[in-house]
Amino acid sequence: MTDLFVTFLNAAGQTAVVAGLRMTLQATALTALMLALDRALRDRARAALRCGLWMLVVVKFLLPTDLLSPTALAYWIVPQVVSPIRALGSVDQVDGGRAIGSEVPDPVPAATTDFRPTPPQLRWTGGLLLVWVGGSMGFGLWAWARGRAVAQRLRASTEAPEAVRAMLAETAADLGLHGPLPRVLLTDTQQGPALCGLLRPVILLPRGLIEQLDSQALPLVLRHELIHLARRDLGWNLLQVCVQIVWWWHPLVWFANARVRALREAAVDEAVMLEPGSDEYPATLVAVARTCVIPSRMPMAFLGILESGGRLEARIRRLVERPLPRSARLGWVGWVTVLMAGALFLPMGFARRVETPALAALAAKAPTDPKTLPAGGSTASLKPIPAAAAELNSASKVEPAAPDSLRAAASSVVPAIDAPLQVDIQGRFVEIRGSLPPELVGVLSSNRSSVRLTATATRDLIKVFNERDGIDFLTAPRVMTLANRAAEISVSDVRAIDGKNAGPTLQVIPDVSNPAIELSVFASMVQVLGDGSDSNGASETLVRTNLVWARERSWIWDGQSVLIDVGALTHRVRFVDKTVYLGDLPLIGGFFRKEETQDQVSRLFVLVTPTLIDATGRPIHDPAHPPFDPATFPPKP
Repeated sequence: MTDLFVTFLNAAGQTAVVAGLRMTLQATALTALMLALDRALRDRARAALRCGLWMLVVVKFLLPTDLLSPTALAYWIVPQVVSPIRALGSVDQVDGGRAIGSEVPDPVPAATTDFRPTPPQLRWTGGLLLVWVGGSMGFGLWAWARGRAVAQRLRASTEAPEAVRAMLAETAADLGLHGPLPRVLLTDTQQGPALCGLLRPVILLPRGLIEQLDSQALPLVLRHELIHLARRDLGWNLLQVCVQIVWWWHPLVWFANARVRALREAAVDEAVMLEPGSDEYPATLVAVARTCVIPSRMPMAFLGILESGGRLEARIRRLVERPLPRSARLGWVGWVTVLMAGALFLPMGFARRVETPALAALAAKAPTDPKTLPAGGSTASLKPIPAAAAELNSASKVEPAAPDSLRAAASSVVPAIDAPLQVDIQGRFVEIRGSLPPELVGVLSSNRSSVRLTATATRDLIKVFNERDGIDFLTAPRVMTLANRAAEISVSDVRAIDGKNAGPTLQVIPDVSNPAIELSVFASMVQVLGDGSDSNGASETLVRTNLVWARERSWIWDGQSVLIDVGALTHRVRFVDKTVYLGDLPLIGGFFRKEETQDQVSRLFVLVTPTLIDATGRPIHDPAHPPFDPATFPPKP
């Protein structure tokens, strides 16, 4: 369980670090852009619009970094300045396990000795993820504790007098607010007036402030809090707190939240000043600041009139010296402006241009001999070595052998057996994307395409394959055959393309000298890359075949395995990037959807394990007490 957790933590940490770096780059560009816009609009736009634009920076931290939309500037600008992806060419053939015409590096060094998988170690990316999650949990507990403190303060408070409630109802009527009004509670603390409670809003007033303010100043304080309620600022403040909890370590989140809170108070100040009878509002702010305590920490559960106490002087100067806008509301023009800015600047994912070989060239390189592989569905039968093996032997300066001569040569290796033994052969096709696991690197060799593994090493390697990300078992078929007879395992799609079964094929000749076995293996993979067109425009299917022939004789004991490096596989992957909802619309959905095809390269290995069995299908040798040393390999004859 510990190894699985460490492996998961390392993989998740790498993903989180990459996401954090991408978010930092994108958020930095967006913040610089908003700073420029804010400076240009400082004296020309209302504070509500500037607050909405800065809120886009906060929303940015909630969106995935690969969000793609054709409405965004990055969609059109970035692919023009970033170098394109050059897709790998087709894999013509594989010589000794190394792909010719592929950009995949040569196989890593191999060894035929036993190995033990090393336990995974916690990487620095996994450690950073632990710090990230731990900090978010600590910050969340701190926010919850502050919310509990506010709830306790509310329970210790008392209802405001009837005169204050009547003043609140009159102020709400002047603002045109409808619906239930928030409660007004009085507290004995010196905390400034504040609005709290997302579902059941409450206006909390200090008892001493009621005694200090006159009948003209108190309605201005209530008006300030009611405008916060009408703007739904409590919900936006909760969203800011959630982003702060997740991205507690990011300085741009703190900076953007500070700008949003300052501009939110400025927008409410403008809204108060535009109401009739609000000439004394700047003096009221000064009176409230003299009576109450200005909060020094970031507000979490409430919105107060002195929330940005450090900027109180700038707020008052702005109200006194600068002209007020005609309206303090965001309005439909402001909403359209903010939404357009979000569509332009928030999606920063982009699709890099892909340069792929011509489809006709790929089709020309595909094998055209329908006899390369048998047609039909999934099969597991006894068949001779195909002609493709002979052709590959000829290219390697090895005299081609007909199927009958191969059987004759196999029969001459060991003495005749009175009763032919049966062999249970299991072939596991394994596809590895990205870098090879260290456990596999330790057993491969640079000058061989196959490596022998003991039974223990085979089990450890299969465990590594099952636990690591980016490793898939394509199939694990098995077939029973007689000793010294060729067997084929063909796991194919239901359809055959031009006489070729799409999928992996494994052909094995087990030459048995009980309890030793010499394996001759021929593995192939037929890939259907998609539909292309020839020079005349006719549609045709692109087929690619990978071939490998283990020319060296792999002598193993009964129950041991041979690992073969088949080489490179190329997958043609179709990507569809679209804007949510808009990309699915008929007719106009194509403007919000982008499709492209890329070639992705991986490595294919096959793990062959033969087991000698009797006529009833039971193993001849007891795996716990074999007649040979299981940590060794049989000597070559």
